[in-house]
Amino acid sequence: MRPFASGCKDQLDKHVTSHQETLVPDARPQAAQMAPDLAEIVDAWPELPEAIKAGILAMIRVARS
Repeated sequence: MRPFASGCKDQLDKHVTSHQETLVPDARPQAAQMAPDLAEIVDAWPELPEAIKAGILAMIRVARS
C-alpha cells in the first residue's frame, strides 16, 4: 500500500477534524431531552462492561422484531 502524499493526508485530516462534531456528537446534552430512563442508560453506557452492552442490545433487537 502506498503512503498518502503529505498534501492528501493533511487535507483528509482537516476534513475529518472539521466534521467530527457532526459525525460524533456528544450525547450528554441531548440526554436532557430524553426520557429519564434512556438518559440514565446513555450516561452509563461508556462504563458498562461489553457483556452488559451486548445484553441490552439483544433485548432491544428482540423487542423490535
